[in-house]
Amino acid sequence: MKYLFSSLLVLFSLSFGFTQCSILGPNELAPGQTITLSTSSSLGQCSACFDWDITSGNGSILGSVTGSSVVVRKNSAGTMTVRVTGLSESGCRSCQLILTDPGSCSQYSVTMNNYYFPGSNSVYLFATPTPSLSGANYTWRVFYGNGSLQQFTTSTSYVEVPLSFGQTIVSTRVTVPFQGCVFSDDVNFVPPIQGGVFFEDPSNEDTPQARKDISEVKVFPNPTTGELNFTGLPITGYTVTIIDNQGNTLIQNHPVDQRLSISDHPSGIYHFVIQSAEGIIQSGRIIKE
Repeated sequence: MKYLFSSLLVLFSLSFGFTQCSILGPNELAPGQTITLSTSSSLGQCSACFDWDITSGNGSILGSVTGSSVVVRKNSAGTMTVRVTGLSESGCRSCQLILTDPGSCSQYSVTMNNYYFPGSNSVYLFATPTPSLSGANYTWRVFYGNGSLQQFTTSTSYVEVPLSFGQTIVSTRVTVPFQGCVFSDDVNFVPPIQGGVFFEDPSNEDTPQARKDISEVKVFPNPTTGELNFTGLPITGYTVTIIDNQGNTLIQNHPVDQRLSISDHPSGIYHFVIQSAEGIIQSGRIIKE
């Protein structure tokens, strides 16, 4: 049967490419348990035109590997990937389903932080997964004030989104699929970030006075060997976040009017971001000697 299917697969692959399909069933399976998975009957034009296999993990297929459904068993803990390939008049299609252990996804999470560095006319999106997700891809969605949407995928946990003059970003979302689990986080900007100016025109009389004056906040000493102080009016009630050039958050939501230290971190360039409950107010660079 495998030889017949392989021959058909080669024949159809000469004329058709792979397209998406789906496997129906739960995405969690405990060791020692069995489940029935299925796919659309239109995926294959005959019972022998389906082929199920386990491409990773420790599991077994019980019974036939053909037909639009299959019974699988997980033999040990960990993720297990089940794949189905079908042949029909429309071509060859293949898809897979990753089965995780029950509750395994709850050990992961992702937090999104977005920063605007003055003069760059760009917004930097950072995703902090916990724990680190080696090899994961990140899908970013950026929602603009005119109702448009931009979506792209990267292999890094951070990305730069350019802003043209007058363009506004109202919210962003990051989605991270990893070993059968999917994690996401959102950030809303109130008011929206606008290209060409920082948040909103400071000449607008509706702008809080605190937002006008916060640009007077200074960090010292800078360069520093570790200790940092912020001064300026007003600073009480604001928080500061310190991130490195790789987008890692080192200190988060620390009161601006309290001394902090980056002595335990290596020499280099760091970024500070001052925030209020409404959003990012000011940002800049710190040189660690």
